[in-house]
Amino acid sequence: MSDLPRGISANLSPDVHRQFPGFRPRVFSACIAVFLAATHAAAQLPLVDLSDSTPETLIPPEFDGGYFDRIGAMAIRDDGLWVLDAGHRRVFRFDTSGRLVVAFGRQGNGPGEFLWPSALRVDSVVTIPDVRQVRVSRFSLDGEHLETRRASGPVAPSAGLAVLRNDVTVYVTSVNYTMSSNGIGGDPYGHVTVGFAGSSGADTIASWHGASVMWTTANRMSLFRTDFGASGAWTTRGDSAVVVADGITGTISILTVADSPGVETDTPQFSVDSVTMGIAGRPVTRADRERAEADFRRDRPNVRGQVTFDGWPSHWSVAISLLVSDDGKVWARRAVHEDERQHWTEVDLSGTLRRHVILPERFFLRAITGGKLYGVATGELGVQRVATLELH
Repeated sequence: MSDLPRGISANLSPDVHRQFPGFRPRVFSACIAVFLAATHAAAQLPLVDLSDSTPETLIPPEFDGGYFDRIGAMAIRDDGLWVLDAGHRRVFRFDTSGRLVVAFGRQGNGPGEFLWPSALRVDSVVTIPDVRQVRVSRFSLDGEHLETRRASGPVAPSAGLAVLRNDVTVYVTSVNYTMSSNGIGGDPYGHVTVGFAGSSGADTIASWHGASVMWTTANRMSLFRTDFGASGAWTTRGDSAVVVADGITGTISILTVADSPGVETDTPQFSVDSVTMGIAGRPVTRADRERAEADFRRDRPNVRGQVTFDGWPSHWSVAISLLVSDDGKVWARRAVHEDERQHWTEVDLSGTLRRHVILPERFFLRAITGGKLYGVATGELGVQRVATLELH
């Protein structure tokens, strides 16, 4: 297995193995080559440039009964719009006219309270995972607290948490550099692991290199974030699937939770669909590193003398974050040098390459519903509002 890239591992049905002969299952957290070999030639995707568009404000920075602090996830439905404000540790529900209907949640460690709410799912109930407390809270659509339960498992999440159907739980860890007398150590990779809540069984389904680089001098050490981007990303599709992307090869895979719980196998059962984006990450060159080091010096003028860098990303990533639209398309954000605009690639899992979309500066995409882009728009002072763009 040493010749295989870091990628997917899962308990896959025989039908899936026949469909994707590159899969090689192992018993414990093994890497399986789900990511297909990607071409290095960039596809000529249709370009939708919305750079000069003005986002329409849906919810202003201050509204009846509140204001936004740090807008996270959004959910848009026919009966309204839900906004997770990670700064306030609250959820705001608005009706279709933008009127505040209800607000619920607060900071704390009691039932229905949060320390790090990291995501939002709205179906028959509102589900919010809390990464720091490793637990999940559920509320009615009107904000009544229904339950808060632990999601403890084999991995302590540090970058994400999600609970899917059949009690399948997704734990995401971030890069973990360490420094000791022996030098720099730790793990420069983030990992996505799935298992059953409360069970010791687990399977790592994806691993990717982080965007940060460790730097050290004779008496100092720290991290600085490059603009090359983390070499992969993840999200969920409702409560039925985990979506992962390889930002180097440009491959997106959806692992759908089996209809039956599968608890007798220690780790969840999945079916897998995979498609290439048609673009691949460009290798990081020596000139790229020199420019990054110059940026480092510019931002840290007080750092003198020789600086040692360790753990450079190998490629510019074409998937540093993911979203799934209401019609099942997958959107992957690309890392782009010195461009404040977000660049997204829309991919159809049927294999059809869709388009490349460039957004205005200071508009940050959060959801795609009904052919519209919903996100956070900020002014020059960074004040946040909920806004939308028409997708031509």
